[in-house]
Amino acid sequence: MLISLVGLSGSGKTYISKLLTSYNPKIIHLDIDKIGHDIYNNQTVVNNLIKSFGKKVIKDGKVNRKALASIVFSSKEAMQMLEEITWSEMEKQIDMFIENNPNKIIILDWLLLPKTKYFKRYIIYSEEIGFVLDKA
Repeated sequence: MLISLVGLSGSGKTYISKLLTSYNPKIIHLDIDKIGHDIYNNQTVVNNLIKSFGKKVIKDGKVNRKALASIVFSSKEAMQMLEEITWSEMEKQIDMFIENNPNKIIILDWLLLPKTKYFKRYIIYSEEIGFVLDKA
């Protein structure tokens, strides 16, 4: 089972994830933000970034996030290209995590989760005052 936890940055998604995982060892949390951060170490992503944006996005053999940001935040098309490159690889890692944990209840929390295929069964929306559990 997947639980999608959504809300703005700082709204308590991680806090609620930790709270829920502490109640039951069958509940586990996948940190999609960490996957998104680490994806820039993935060689397929690096190669596709170079193909799409040129070697100027690489510094000392690693993705230069500042250079990449200056490109993608100035062009909607460049941002879409970045999302396509990174999301396809992130999705593979998320799928693998889900497949490797078939008997677990997996909490996915991420601001952009509503734009993904994983946002479908349950919604927990956290706000400053608390959270609501509702069937999607």
